[in-house]
Amino acid sequence: MRSKSLAVTVLGVAAMIPSCSDYSEDSGTGGAAGTEGSGTGGGTSSGGATAIGGASSGGAVGSGGAVGGGGAAVGSGGAVGSGGAVGATCGNGIVEDGETCDPSTLCPTTCDDGDACTVDDMTGSAADCTADCSHTIIGSCVPGDGCCPAGCEGVDTDCGPTGAGGSVTGAGGAATGTGGSVTGAGGSVTGAGGAVTGAGGGGSGGLVTGSGGDGSGGLVTGSGGSAGAGTGGAGTGGDPGTGGDPGTGGTIVLSQRPCDIYADSGTPCVAAYSMVRVIARDYTGPLYQVRRGAPNPYQNTGVGGETQDIGFDENGFADAAAQDAFCAGTTCTVSVLYDQSPMGNDLRRGNAGCYTGGDGAAAEDDYESDATAHPLTVGGHDVYSLYTNVHEGYRNNEAVGTAVGTEAQGIYMVADGTHYGDPCCFDFGNASADTCFGPTGIMNALMLGTGFWGYGEGSGPWMMADFELGVWAGGHHGIWPGMADYINDFVPPGEPPITLAGTEVPEDEIQWEQNPSVRYPYVFGVLTSEYVQAEGRSHYAIRSGNATAGNTLTTAYDDWTEIAFVQEGAIILGIGGDNSNWSYGTFYEGAMTAGRPTLATDQAVYANVQAAGYGP
Repeated sequence: MRSKSLAVTVLGVAAMIPSCSDYSEDSGTGGAAGTEGSGTGGGTSSGGATAIGGASSGGAVGSGGAVGGGGAAVGSGGAVGSGGAVGATCGNGIVEDGETCDPSTLCPTTCDDGDACTVDDMTGSAADCTADCSHTIIGSCVPGDGCCPAGCEGVDTDCGPTGAGGSVTGAGGAATGTGGSVTGAGGSVTGAGGAVTGAGGGGSGGLVTGSGGDGSGGLVTGSGGSAGAGTGGAGTGGDPGTGGDPGTGGTIVLSQRPCDIYADSGTPCVAAYSMVRVIARDYTGPLYQVRRGAPNPYQNTGVGGETQDIGFDENGFADAAAQDAFCAGTTCTVSVLYDQSPMGNDLRRGNAGCYTGGDGAAAEDDYESDATAHPLTVGGHDVYSLYTNVHEGYRNNEAVGTAVGTEAQGIYMVADGTHYGDPCCFDFGNASADTCFGPTGIMNALMLGTGFWGYGEGSGPWMMADFELGVWAGGHHGIWPGMADYINDFVPPGEPPITLAGTEVPEDEIQWEQNPSVRYPYVFGVLTSEYVQAEGRSHYAIRSGNATAGNTLTTAYDDWTEIAFVQEGAIILGIGGDNSNWSYGTFYEGAMTAGRPTLATDQAVYANVQAAGYGP
């Protein structure tokens, strides 16, 4: 990251804030503009302090425009106070128009995302609940800034020796010629059994090619010495040496991933899945597994056929070529999504739930999803998504490390905002461990769709919170209208009735207009929650954004709730807690954390997803 400080100058004020006419608070009349080149200056402002919305917390009486000196200077009517956003009250716990956070303790105090290759900017301030962060990816080659952007190898000194992996095989020994030593982004290539010099040419990142063998810049196949991430060109001269003993191999070298960002912030991933890429730097296993040759592939409940794990290439992207080869001429389904966290919470097709309503599908085992239905490109690499239809979903009722009871958690998901349904429920997150419904608060999952409970601005879809017995687009009320009586119609005879905590959601909160429609091909969503001991109640936040554009997440809600969380820690994907499996969607990647991530951490993960390069 490159941090920027915001400096306010006389001429800069008018460019950085809206005009005084936008506010109703007592504003100065402004000084008269200095006449260009006339040097007459402006008159003294007769106004008082001007606040940006709300009451002013400062701002001296303006002194009019500065004396013109070849350019007009406009009097601002007094220094601008920091009273906050228009009509908003910072500290009331409600994120109102013009605010990005409330209370101020939830606002970011720094925008440092820990990434040397982003410029981190902060606008607004925590004091008036307008603090916000943006992270711009650095693309220029600037030696000494700590960042090595793509294409800067051999030019930027920050692309110096860092390589720890790769393999070099071949003649070994000394070689002379015009190629010179192989350096580049991965560092010099040295075989464990003899130095290879001269034959590889000047390296600048990626694959190292020369008579000494191939270096693959991080691929774990080394047998002739470690190589860095260089892509050096072929050398032009020099006879090969007589060879040397093989080296001992290398390790995978990847840049920071979402789970690394969470871990560095003290909220580690306890479940992490992706059909697309590695999202935890130290993960070395397969991303997912596919099945072919099942008796009924389009209604396969996880039996029969042959399976194959799908790993990733040296860049951390899914090995789609391996899937294509295995699935050629047949139908493949996704049989396992492997957990990239240390917890081993792999997902397989969901099991039958207790809910027997509707057409009864929720009371049946789920089907596996077609593995080839939705190909896409991420970072220039061809990959596949988890494209689900009705009656398809994945689950783990024996997950470990996930939030239980009132424990804090975070969720992020990248999905397709153009492939969604309105029934229940395309969810990802925490659910009941017995595949049954329960009181509101037994679930804590992020939902994408339009649903038939809460809704947001526009026509949807929206990123919302499924807490069971209702889906919230925002708001703090704990009981969805009609649910208190309806749910007990399904309680088995002899079982105690389900009691819900809180008050009923009022009519004017069923639509939460601060929650924006997210009809993007690649949409990023966040749901975080925690129990605040001092208040004796929980808080949750919903945020969303375009996964390919925009710098800042939109906060739909970040405040308290009446809901009493009694989480059970199971994990669901594409279905509801009781296996309600009537909706559908497309999942690319996502993770669950232990502990509630901060807004700054969520923003950093958002920037990482954008940097991955979803879409063409």
